[in-house]
Amino acid sequence: MFKDNKNPDDVSAPEATLNRLIAMVDDLVKVMQQEEDLIEARNMKEHGEVLKTKQLLTIAYRNELKSIALQPDMLKSLSADKRSAAKDAARKLSDVSERNARFLRGAVMASERLAMTVMQAVKDQALPKQGYGNPMIKANAYSPITQSVAVNRTA
Repeated sequence: MFKDNKNPDDVSAPEATLNRLIAMVDDLVKVMQQEEDLIEARNMKEHGEVLKTKQLLTIAYRNELKSIALQPDMLKSLSADKRSAAKDAARKLSDVSERNARFLRGAVMASERLAMTVMQAVKDQALPKQGYGNPMIKANAYSPITQSVAVNRTA
């Protein structure tokens, strides 16, 4: 998972916080890309583990953002390069998140359509059809085509 590779003594507290945030973003991006690959391969067993990791990283990311929001002056103390790196990471996370959401919506819609098709096929086979069938097909059912019938009343 995410780790800050720098020694905390080497950087300032705001820079260390930003490094952690950027590391979380990188991990989230990797996890979302891995999630798409697993769903595409229909590997649901491993997807469950990746989903748990994604949820934990998302919670940690939100908590880190909340702590940064409580210190608005912290970002001002960072260099322009660090602020630019943070903006790039946020943009990257936004792009990957949107792609991941579209991919997941597509997978859900495909699954729903498949389930609806299967249910309709079962319903068509299990329930009798309403209305008349094709009158040209001989079956043990009523046919609206009338035929001449001769009755012998002498017997």
